[in-house]
Amino acid sequence: MDSGRRKQSLQTFVDLINLDMEREQKSLDGVQKLLEVYRNKPTFADDDTREEVNQRHANVCWLLS
Repeated sequence: MDSGRRKQSLQTFVDLINLDMEREQKSLDGVQKLLEVYRNKPTFADDDTREEVNQRHANVCWLLS
């Protein structure tokens, strides 16, 4: 593979990683908003739902760290 093609391939890879990071950041924002709603209005969700959101939050935080 010549250097120009390799450089373009690597740039494409970096672009895909950046898109994934942006998507995960938006996901984190959404999960944080859900956590805030569940803290302020505990009747909006049952225990299983809150646990699922907490797990999702931990997962997204781990992915972005």
